[in-house]
Amino acid sequence: MIEYCHCDSCRKASGSVVAALAGFKRAGFEILSGKPTYYTSVSGVQRSFCGTCGSPLFYDNEKFPEDVYISIGSFDEPEKLPPDRHVWVSSKISWYHIGDELPQYEQFSGIGG
Repeated sequence: MIEYCHCDSCRKASGSVVAALAGFKRAGFEILSGKPTYYTSVSGVQRSFCGTCGSPLFYDNEKFPEDVYISIGSFDEPEKLPPDRHVWVSSKISWYHIGDELPQYEQFSGIGG
């Protein structure tokens, strides 16, 4: 699942009007080098970033303990991970126009992974 997220928390964490995240099963996830810095952005949500360059890295939600969401911009080849949906459009900034035909979900889509 690769998505644009419009929620307040993701906007603040990304420093942008929308965040792009790729969701994967935690079982196949491994940090190969470095040690991310973690913080709690909202209740039940932990985020991480690179302590060296400040890039947002991962998003963990206790409601979805088997999943990890990785910021698209942190991948070496982000163009290979085009988003396939918009989530939390109910929180979208009013002046931001979604100009594609991807499915839109008022909150989290709850599908994929």
